[in-house]
Order: sequence, then C-alpha cells, then structure tokens
Amino acid sequence: MFTAAIVILFILSVFLQIQISSLTGKNIDLKAQVESLTLEKDRLQSQVSNLMDQNIALRGQVADLINERTALQTRVTDLQSRVSNLIEENTNLQSQLRTLTTEYLSYKSSHSHTDSEYDKLNTDYLKITSYYRSLSENVKKLHKLLTSYSYSSIPRAFTHTLNNAEVQKVSSAVRSASVSQTDTWYSLQKIYEYIVSNIKYRKDVEITYQYIELDGFNYVTNFTITMDVQTPELTLNIKQGDYDDIAVLTYAMIKYYMKYINGTEYLLYIAYIIFSDNSKHLAVFVPVKGGGLCIIDPAGNYLTSWRGSITSEEAPSELQNYSKHWSEHGSITYMELYRVSIVDGRYELAVEGSLDEVATFLSQQLEQT
Repeated sequence: MFTAAIVILFILSVFLQIQISSLTGKNIDLKAQVESLTLEKDRLQSQVSNLMDQNIALRGQVADLINERTALQTRVTDLQSRVSNLIEENTNLQSQLRTLTTEYLSYKSSHSHTDSEYDKLNTDYLKITSYYRSLSENVKKLHKLLTSYSYSSIPRAFTHTLNNAEVQKVSSAVRSASVSQTDTWYSLQKIYEYIVSNIKYRKDVEITYQYIELDGFNYVTNFTITMDVQTPELTLNIKQGDYDDIAVLTYAMIKYYMKYINGTEYLLYIAYIIFSDNSKHLAVFVPVKGGGLCIIDPAGNYLTSWRGSITSEEAPSELQNYSKHWSEHGSITYMELYRVSIVDGRYELAVEGSLDEVATFLSQQLEQT
C-alpha cells in the first residue's frame, strides 16, 4: 500500500510538472502578447498625437482664411467709398477745369490781362491739369481693379455669396419674414413678400469712362463703376440691390429656410436670363414634382400665384407667362439654370438654351422626380 501511495504521488508530481510547464509556456505567450499590445498602444498614441498636431494646424489655417475673407470684405467697402469720393472729386474738377479753360481762353483772346495775371492763371491751370492727370490715372487703375474682381460676374460670384457662412447671416431676416416650420409654400410667399417690402431695387451702373485728349494725354471727364455682386448680408444691411443681388438674397433665404427651419432641402435653381434687347436678369426657380414650376422674382415683382396665393404651373406655360411679363425687353431668348450648394458655394450649370429647351428640361426632369 505504501508503494501504491508513492506511485500515486509520483504520477501526481509528473502531472503537476506537465501543468507547470504548460502554464509557463502560456505565461511566455501572454508576455509576448502584452509586449505586442504595448507597442501597438505606443503606435496609436503617436498617431493620435500627430492627428492632434494636424488638427491644430488646420484650425490655424481656417482662422487665417477667415481673417483673409474679412480683410477682402473690408477692402471692398473701402473701394466703394473711394469710388464715391473720386466721382465727387471728378465732378468738382470738371467744373473747375471748364471754368479755368473758359477764363484762360477769354484772357488770351482779349490780351487785356497783365503778365502777372497770365502767369498766375497759367500756374493754376498747370496745377489743375497735373492733379486732374493724376486723378485720371487713379480712375483707370480703379476701373481695371474692379473689373477684374471676382465678385463682379455671374456665376463666379456664387462661390463668395452663397456659401454656408454667408447663408447663415440671413437667419434673422428669414425669421422676421414670419415663415412656418411646416408650410413650405406659405413660407416661400412670406420670403418673397419680405424682400419686396424691405429691399429697394437699384440698377447697377455700367463700367465705362469718357475722356478728352489734351497735350497728348487722355483726361477722364466722366466715369461710372459697376459694383460687384453683393453678399446677402450687405443687401439686407443697405436695403437695396440690383437684380442679381436680390436673386442671390432670395436663393439664400429660401435655402436657409429649407435646411435650418423646415428640415427638407428641395431642388432650387438660380436662372440667368437674357432678353431679346440684350438686357439680363436673375430669378429663382422652384421645380415642383409632377411637372410644375414656381418662379420667385422679387426684383421683377413676379411670383407664380393664383388669386394672390403662391402656386405652381406647368413649366412650359409658366415660362411663357414669365417671358410675357418682361415684354418691355422683348422676350426671353436664352437661359441658364444653376444649382448652387450652400455648403461651399460650388455651382453647377444644369441646363442652358432657349425658353423651349429649358422648359423641356424641366418637364423631363420633373417627371423623373
């Protein structure tokens, strides 16, 4: 019996040694896994650190871009002020130059003036012409600068006037229009009425200047400058704008309502229109499921409506009605429809062509909506 016990103890001892050996092996494997996980943790921590550094750098770039945009907007305001001052100075100097020229010729023809008077008049004349020459050069430089400025043309201006930052600035105006969170048609009419009541239509002047040649130099005698396309915020602040300023404001207010109040963004276009007399216009088109179209054009005092309430009509007939509304300019000969993303102001030309071609596009598209 004692021998059996020894055998049992021996077997137990062997079994325990096997278990210890197995556990030792597993312990070594676990240590290796811990070391691998530790290395992986260090690698991930390094990646997190790098990403945090990149985030800080990107925030700095965003701040720089915001500062740059603010500086550009300030520059536009300064340029507009300079234009106004230059126009006033130009008018005054034209009057002075005409007066001095008349006096100079009168004195010269009569020969009744004294040498000292002639010398003084000639000195004044040279001073005026010198200053006027400098002013003329400044006008030409300003003319070149404004005509090359990116805000001055459609559709490039959409990028700067219909991005998310600019659209957010119409929030107060949209809410002041007494829109409804759930009634989209009612709200679109309220936005139209708000703009008609609060924004005055003002035509842009053409970028032209006139001059006279004197002693081999072209002196500017009259000039007008076209202001660039205004941001929606500026149009609301100064309460006036031309057709493109008001159309951009209309698009921004409708988009803000759809995205941030109603919660549903429907398809929307900005329509660039050319009439047979070569004049141009902008309006907002709202395509409606089933082949309908609603035109919202505060600058042109036009809203697709029935008995005073906003509605939609079949695209071909509504476009014909809209063209007749502008009969003083002949008829609509060409159109471009643009979709503009208010996220970053990117725009896409959806269709271009005659009134019939655009009507066909809208009808076909809406049938697939």
